[in-house]
Amino acid sequence: MAEGREIVEELHRVLDVRPFQSFAIVIDNGERYEVTGPFQVAIGQNTVVLRPGKVSDHLPIRRISKLEIPETAI
Repeated sequence: MAEGREIVEELHRVLDVRPFQSFAIVIDNGERYEVTGPFQVAIGQNTVVLRPGKVSDHLPIRRISKLEIPETAI
């Protein structure tokens, strides 16, 4: 599992890729959250907020185990 700071840095990096490339956030229980646009994600001090639709998901950064990033976005 990646450290919280590393996850936050990686999130910032992948959100800044132009043109934007979709990716997934995977938490410690294996659940995946698809991110299809750069403005769906807000990064706080301890939480990542995802807003894929009308409902927001609040993910504690410590529970994020990895980002699944397409090779074209690296």
